[in-house]
Amino acid sequence: MSWHVVDTTLEYTESGMREQEIFKRDIGLIESSDILLAEVTVPSIGVGYEICHAVHEGIPVICMHDRDADVSSMVLGNTYDKISIVEYSDVSELETIITGSIDSILSQ
Repeated sequence: MSWHVVDTTLEYTESGMREQEIFKRDIGLIESSDILLAEVTVPSIGVGYEICHAVHEGIPVICMHDRDADVSSMVLGNTYDKISIVEYSDVSELETIITGSIDSILSQ
């Protein structure tokens, strides 16, 4: 997981950055990643863009969503062989789901 996801000062930090700086930072983080974890419960153009960029770069993607969510067909219908779609019904399941998905990708 990248540091900026859990940074409690992220909004403050980004408020002093230009859009191009944020874009360049985020693309760099994706390109230096072994796997992209994407929470897709709530539709987001930015997350969709990040997923597409990872796919373009050949980076495996794990898309997680709440079982009751109305997830985009563009995510659910993606046939890229390195994309995994996983559902959860409670956030307490996420550690097990994420670990299992990463282990599955790394064993390929």
